[in-house]
Amino acid sequence: MNDYLIFIIGLLLLLGSAEFFIRYLTNIATAVGKSKMFIGLTLAAFGTSAPELAIGITGLANGQADIGLGNIIGSNIFNIFFVLGLAALVKPIIVKQKTIQRDVPIVLGTSLLFFILAVGRIQIYEALVLFAV
Repeated sequence: MNDYLIFIIGLLLLLGSAEFFIRYLTNIATAVGKSKMFIGLTLAAFGTSAPELAIGITGLANGQADIGLGNIIGSNIFNIFFVLGLAALVKPIIVKQKTIQRDVPIVLGTSLLFFILAVGRIQIYEALVLFAV
């Protein structure tokens, strides 16, 4: 099969499944009494992180854990700066002072924790700490 055709079919499947995923996440949010924003920021985050998980596991299985680490760091940088910046260009984002006071220390703290644990080799107990956080 032609590579371009496979690419187009894959893209169409991706778009269709993303639409299906978001539609049913919205239904779940309504059923359990949560806001759509809650679903968008939590459950959908797992779906968007699945590629990083797959690459990390594949790299680890092939003895190349650095690929997974670089992928996770690069993906987070891209998501925070590019996606958030692009969204802010489309429509300004209004953030409450309370949100900044609560979330910025958490982001900085978890980033520092990851940096401290990532120096050297991450042991199983450190991985469990990162997973729990």
